[in-house]
Amino acid sequence: NFKSQKEYALHLAKNTINNLLTSSNETQIILRSCYAIAALTGDSSNQEWINNELSGYSKKTDIDDKTIPGYRKYRSLVKNENVRYFVEHSIHQIEHATRKNEPLNVWHDYTYKSSSTLTPQLGNVIINEIQDRCLKFLIEKIT
Repeated sequence: NFKSQKEYALHLAKNTINNLLTSSNETQIILRSCYAIAALTGDSSNQEWINNELSGYSKKTDIDDKTIPGYRKYRSLVKNENVRYFVEHSIHQIEHATRKNEPLNVWHDYTYKSSSTLTPQLGNVIINEIQDRCLKFLIEKIT
């Protein structure tokens, strides 16, 4: 029984931040809550970011595209050449591989001719960065 969408969004934000700080929820669940909050408050820029994290980033996107967060951009040495690429996988794929302590194959471009391995440690870096960004988003919405 909430008086407005914003009141409901505030309620969701408080519950989500509590879950984020006190338990080991899956990042995709936290992102879904953040997406609902962004939608309820008309925050389209965060909706886009959250949707990309949930669905994955398009491999046809340019590495320099500003919609790709820095924590998803990497460099790798391939045949003595420094290759720039980004991790396009959804958070579900990253979290699944990381929890199973398995590497994740990351293609360097949409031609799928060369790839690198995303280690579970780098997967954890991405997960932690996303959770930190969610925390900042939630605090901003609550304040």
